[in-house]
Amino acid sequence: MTVTPPGQDDGKTARKVVFNFFILYNARIFLKNEAKRVWIFSYRYMRKEWLIMQKITLTRLFVLLALVSLLSAGCAKKAAQDESQMTEGTQAVEETQMQDQQISAVEEQQVSDVVAGDTASGMQEAVLRVRDLSRIYFDFDQYVLTKTAQDTLYANAQVLKAAPEVKIVVEGHCDERGSDEYNLALGEKRAVATKNYLISLGVPAEQMGTISYGEEVPLDMGHSEEAWAKNRRAEFTLQR
Repeated sequence: MTVTPPGQDDGKTARKVVFNFFILYNARIFLKNEAKRVWIFSYRYMRKEWLIMQKITLTRLFVLLALVSLLSAGCAKKAAQDESQMTEGTQAVEETQMQDQQISAVEEQQVSDVVAGDTASGMQEAVLRVRDLSRIYFDFDQYVLTKTAQDTLYANAQVLKAAPEVKIVVEGHCDERGSDEYNLALGEKRAVATKNYLISLGVPAEQMGTISYGEEVPLDMGHSEEAWAKNRRAEFTLQR
């Protein structure tokens, strides 16, 4: 049996450790280089495939554009022919329409002249009818109709019923005494009372409207009892 000296065994172990480390280090470098070569190969392959796909796509695009251009040229030529034919037909139709419009314009002008004459005549008659309506007066701070006012409204009702096409506005007025708000309200009551009485006499409600001017439109600009008595009134105007 051979006995190994103590120092000799430690030397062998150290050489094995160094050898194994060298093997592992070289293996790591080898694997790293292989991985790098695989990545470079993959990148080149994918880039080559991408360039090929781009060329194919561009080729297809050029072919498609060429087909579209050919179709557009054919359609444009056909459209130009159709447009030329349509233009000729349209010109003929327009000439006929212009002749018809000229005839219609002459006829419409004649009808308009007649209607305008009738309208002016009707408006003048309506104004004359309204002028036949008499104003009525109220007592101080009152909107109740006096006997004189009722008699006047009876005569006015006969005029309105004889001309149902005439539309009027019943205006309520006050004297200058009292506030603006109070007189506006009082004027409205006077106009409504007048309208309601005319309705009771047979005048259609839709033939009349009402408005209140309060003290804003005096008939007499004076400041006496006589002037105030004239301003407490209801008047009738043509509805525009």
